Amino acid sequence: MTTGTTSMPSPWQLELQRLAKVHDGLKPQQVVDEARDPSSPLHPHFEWDDTIAAEKHRLDQARQLIARCKFTITTPAKKEIKVRTFISTEQHGERSYKPVEIIASDDDLLKLALDEMKRDFERLEKKWASHREYFDAMIAARAAGTVL
Repeated sequence: MTTGTTSMPSPWQLELQRLAKVHDGLKPQQVVDEARDPSSPLHPHFEWDDTIAAEKHRLDQARQLIARCKFTITTPAKKEIKVRTFISTEQHGERSYKPVEIIASDDDLLKLALDEMKRDFERLEKKWASHREYFDAMIAARAAGTVL
């Protein structure tokens, strides 16, 4: 962990940092194995009721299956592009997957999808911008012979 001005990590964050140091990185299986101990600060972040956990896992599998469903179109410029068949949308506080051709043909759904796409891009940009700032600061500190 680098030094400098940082917020105080919570116990579960410290435990992840400890595991990363011990294992030279993190693998999800290592995290789950450590979290099995009820005294671990990671333990409360997992669902330990196997019935509930299995259902959540099946829901994740369903989301992945829906996301893998794609078709190929050829643009007027003869370029082939793969498009997801279904797009996740939220209407009236409920999320569902709608066929892309329905979204494309409905002005309200299209606006919702494009607005969500814009928010996703903004979130990605914000996520990676903070990493970029961190890496730039580390590079500058290394070049100056200092440590943050």
